[in-house]
Amino acid sequence: MLPRSANFIFTILLSALIVAGCDARHEPSTDQAPRATVSASTKTAGDSDRSEPQPHRITIASLVPAASQLILAMGAGDQLVATSNYDADPDITSLPRVGDYQTADWERIQQLRPDIMVIFQEPSRVSPGWKQRAQALNIELINVRTETLTDIYSETLRLGQLLDQEPKAQTLVADMRRRIDVLRRQFDHQTPVPTLVFMGASAGAVVGRGNFINEVLQLAGGVNVVQTQGWPEIDREQIRALAPQAIFILLSGVPQHVQQQALDQVLAMKELPAVVNGRVYVINQWYTHLSGSCIVDLAEQMAQALHPRRAATDTAPVHQPGSQP
Repeated sequence: MLPRSANFIFTILLSALIVAGCDARHEPSTDQAPRATVSASTKTAGDSDRSEPQPHRITIASLVPAASQLILAMGAGDQLVATSNYDADPDITSLPRVGDYQTADWERIQQLRPDIMVIFQEPSRVSPGWKQRAQALNIELINVRTETLTDIYSETLRLGQLLDQEPKAQTLVADMRRRIDVLRRQFDHQTPVPTLVFMGASAGAVVGRGNFINEVLQLAGGVNVVQTQGWPEIDREQIRALAPQAIFILLSGVPQHVQQQALDQVLAMKELPAVVNGRVYVINQWYTHLSGSCIVDLAEQMAQALHPRRAATDTAPVHQPGSQP
């Protein structure tokens, strides 16, 4: 039997995505990218046929889901020709999946012939085999790391520069900064809510300090009860000792029954202040673990849950379990 307060546990169910990077739908490329400059025929009155070269369209394969999302968000989806095995963005499910952090389908990559391939490895750690294969195909390997908000800004601008889409990248970053500034102004002078954030369906993997989710929580008017850096694993005794006033469970688009199991594990810890006071929140969207522009959505949703009277009016609605979004 759940405590009476469990009747007021909220689940955040999104009926629409609100950040430009998450709801803007840009058609990704499904064609093989040409490597040579192409010509177009033009004709004017009195002129004979003549051809003028058109600029080469830079194409990119991304083995980093966050980079894929940023490319789409800035409006350069038509230059994305392949993604990683882990990309979950519904807009790019039709694109070839050509690898991950450790493996790559070089045969498929050779067919696609991208100019650039985004990876998540420091240059010193890239294997000689990867370097040789990329060099043979004239593919530039680019290491993209988006572990903090500052990283996300800088890597967005760098991707825009690489794709010759600098104005679009600048627009995306400016929009993110504007929305984040709104959150900062709302909660800078408000007492933050001590909060615990679970990453995934296991009630043990949590968000520590020094990462983008911790930054998101701070923007939303919360403070992390976990002092450890990174992404620690903690047990139930440690969770009880932390005594969070609010809890978020971040799930990446899992089925409903998995969501319910994750929620039940937390509600079983009935003595936690967050459970007693009905302040356990679930956000179950494909982008919750992704360090891309959608972190602004996540920050706005967390803010609405933690400070419903102060959160901006353009945040996603919060619903009780069982209600229709």
